[in-house]
This record gives sequence, structure tokens and C-alpha cells, in this order.
Amino acid sequence: MTPLAQSKPSTTKAFRFHIVEDPMSLDPARVRGVAADYVFNNLFRSLYRFDSEKGLVPEGATRCDWTTSKKLACQLNTNVKWSDGTIVVAEDYVRAFERLFATSAKSEAVSSLLALAGAKERLSNPQTKTPLGITTKGSYELHFQLDSDDKDFLERLTVPVFAPIPKDGIPDISDPQKLKTNGPYKIHSWQRERKVTLIPNPHYPFGNPHRPLVEIYVVNDHSTAHNLYLAGRLDFLRQLATSEIPKYENTRGFFRVPMLRFDYIGFGEGLSQNSALRKALSLALNFEELKTLYHSEGWPGCPGLPESFFTKKPCIKYASKNAKNLAQSLDDHAKPSLPLPLLYSKVGGEDFRIGMEWMQNQWKKHLNLPIEIKPIESGMLIYSIKKHKNGLFRKSAPLDRPTCLAAIEIFESNHPENFIGLSSKTFDQYIEQLRQTNQPTQRKKLCTEATQLLLDNHHLIPLGEMQYSMLH
Repeated sequence: MTPLAQSKPSTTKAFRFHIVEDPMSLDPARVRGVAADYVFNNLFRSLYRFDSEKGLVPEGATRCDWTTSKKLACQLNTNVKWSDGTIVVAEDYVRAFERLFATSAKSEAVSSLLALAGAKERLSNPQTKTPLGITTKGSYELHFQLDSDDKDFLERLTVPVFAPIPKDGIPDISDPQKLKTNGPYKIHSWQRERKVTLIPNPHYPFGNPHRPLVEIYVVNDHSTAHNLYLAGRLDFLRQLATSEIPKYENTRGFFRVPMLRFDYIGFGEGLSQNSALRKALSLALNFEELKTLYHSEGWPGCPGLPESFFTKKPCIKYASKNAKNLAQSLDDHAKPSLPLPLLYSKVGGEDFRIGMEWMQNQWKKHLNLPIEIKPIESGMLIYSIKKHKNGLFRKSAPLDRPTCLAAIEIFESNHPENFIGLSSKTFDQYIEQLRQTNQPTQRKKLCTEATQLLLDNHHLIPLGEMQYSMLH
């Protein structure tokens, strides 16, 4: 649930907050990142949404049932309408899924639909006539046919990219008022790189109908956003800088919200065979210092996932002497070219920079390894990671659904986001088993063992639970 959905209702005063970058498109299939989530989660809703307390909550569907292990039948909610008052029908969902596989859409979301019948064929050959495993039965019944078991399939459908698409499609961003939405809001105006104004969708059937007007300002500097909040020009500060937390953490308006995200330090593919170096780098970080530096409630060195995902959450333990001995014992072949580059996204602002500088100092102090910090524009980070294969990188991996599988399947051998270059049959088997079971006890066991494998072999350094420190 977004903070917007939690705001106090008002019919006279706008609710104002900021995002760090303009989403640049009205199409949820073409945008990624937190900024886009804040906008599109309030414009589009799929069959279900995820609530941190209630779990899966019906939206576009009244219910979805597995009729077999590979067949899912969904009954649509006839009270769900587009913002022009027309009813959302099953064909609108089929249209959305077909669009995702069209060459013009170029959506990365299809990688989470590979279990859907026909998906792999469409992905490998966009011109193929192979039908997708999504069909309608009348106007209000939707059927999914899978080629392989995927017990996360329903959770995958909770994000806006899998929301229905109206018959007249998605307009260009130059005509934002023409966009038909099925979520709690619709667009009133969109001033590029400046401000998005949302007004309530009068046909949205859920929640409080007296939602406030919403003004979303594009402010790409956290300190500027903070000053606007202090001046009373923002009602909600969605990310307080770490340096400001001690000043506000005991005030009434301060609160923390855990992010459904897996953040880690990755080792480039060129370091995949250098296990001794990876281990030395992993053990040389005093995670308790980093926890204090960030005023964090979660522990760096542990995966930033809920405790409920594991039988016991695995963590990396600080061992500077072992790390130093490993670094000193590296033979000439294993010694890296120095300085080692450490890449991170500029979008993380001061908080990311502070953490990267701390790591730079730790590795110099404990291993005598010089590190070159490289802040990268967000749109160029993936390209830069692939270019600097013998370096390190900080990566944020937002979860598209609330499961352990969503966090760790990106390290499967052939996954497009496997930037660490992991190729492990054992790990791949864990992933496949997670896809095939919906038994909670077994899922916890598999999640724990798969994550333990990543840490024991030092394929990455998890950065702990990420939280937004907010002011309202």
C-alpha cells in the first residue's frame, strides 16, 4: 500500500508530496522505479493488490481459483469501471497481456510471465502465432493456462503493469487527460518535469470516496524536498535523509516504512571465479557500524526480506582478521586490477553516497584495497555494470510480488537480471522447487537454503532491510 492511500481524506485541500524523477510515459509497461510506482499504483489496479497486513486483496477480480495446478480461473468484479464509467471487461485484460509481448511495447515485465502458455515462444519469436494462455469466457470471466507450475503467479499479477488496458489504448504523454484509469485516481494535469495533479476517479468502488486532490512535484534533490516540507509546501516527505533522522525520529510525524526490496552489493561477472577475493571483501565490513551510520532497524549483512520468509534468516558475519589473511594470500592471478570500481545509482542521493564511502574506507582499512566510487545516472547503471565486469556495484531489486522467490530468482542462471553471473545447478534447483510448491514450511526451508548458498559462497553482500524514513 502506498503512503498516498493512507493519507487523511480531504475535499478542500490538496495532498502534496514529491517524486525524484518524471515517469516519462503514461504506460505502466514502459516505466520502472519508485517514482513510477507512486504514480501508477494510484491510477491502475490489476486483479489483486497486496496489503502488508491482509495479504492478497481482490480488486479487478472477486476471486481467482486454481482449477488444476496449471489452470487459474478468475471471476471479474462487475463494479470495477474505467474512469469514464464504462465497465472493465475480460477482454481488457487479454489486450493488456497481448500488448506486453508486442515488439512495440518492449516491456521487461514479460520475464515474470514465462510460465504462461505461449510466453516463451512469443518472447523468442515475436512474430509467432502461438496463442497466449489467457482467454475469456463471456465478459467477466478470465482463464489462465500455464505451461509449468508457478505458485507465485497470482502474486505476480498485483502490479500495475498487469492491469487491464482500455479499448482505445494508452494515449501519448502529451494528452494525459485522455488516459482512462481503473484505480482510485485519474490524471487532471501533467506538467512535464514539474508536477502531476491527480483527482479522484468517481467510479472507483473501493475505500473512502472523498479522496483528496493530489499534487505530485518532481524534485530530484532530497535537501530541496526537505526544505519544501519545512516551508509547508509539501504535506508528506517520502524520504528523509539519513543525516536528518536523529533530529526527527522522536517527533510525532516521523515513521518508517519497510520497502519490499532486495538491495545488495554485487560482484561483476569477471570476479565470479575469484572466490577468495569475494570472501575477503564480504568479511571485511563491520556491519554494526553501517547499521549505526544509517540509524537502521534492520541489519546490513542480512537479506532485507521479512523474517517470515525464512526458518532462520542467514547473515554474513564480520571477520576482519580472516578477511585480511585472505587478501594477503591472494596469488598474482587472483589479485584484481586496482582500484576496484564500485558503481551505484545517483538516484540514491546522499544516503547511497554515504554508504559507498563507508565501504570504500572499510576495504582500504582492513584489506588495503583502493576502491574508486563511481556514481552513475540511473538510466546508465545496467550498461555500466555490464561494462565494468571486474568491479563491484550496488543494486536495488524491487520485488514485483511479496515472496522470497521474487527476491532471489533474479540470480537464476539465465535470468536477464543475473548481473553477478551466477551459474549454479544447485541454486537453479532451489528456484524451480520454490516455483512448484505453495506449502509455507517447505517454502521457508527452500528460501533459507537458497539464500544461504548465495552468502556462503560470497556471491553478493546483502544490505539489510531498506526503510523509508518519512515525515507527515
